[in-house]
Amino acid sequence: RDHAGPGKNRDGKDFYGLYDAQDLVRKHKDEVGIQLLTYEMVVYVEDTSDYRQIKDVPEGHRSLSISGTELRRRLYCGLPIPTWFTFPEVIAELRKSYPPRHLQGFTLYF
Repeated sequence: RDHAGPGKNRDGKDFYGLYDAQDLVRKHKDEVGIQLLTYEMVVYVEDTSDYRQIKDVPEGHRSLSISGTELRRRLYCGLPIPTWFTFPEVIAELRKSYPPRHLQGFTLYF
């Protein structure tokens, strides 16, 4: 999974494919000398109240996910973060590091 990619290009499409990083490491695993352990994207399955790899979501069931960009937007805007996404204690810590704009301070330079 690409967790550190540059985001979307000017056309709004992901700059890199979902598994491009895995494919690159797989291609060079022997010269790098590592064994690659991969998994597909994990999503929350609302109908079964559990997490599964995207390939294991039963047909007709609704899956949910939040990107890092969406999480940061929710934090900065003070919007709720769904309880299925993470533990309340984690959300509380994240809110300390990413307070909404109206609670952020500012600096004036003279």
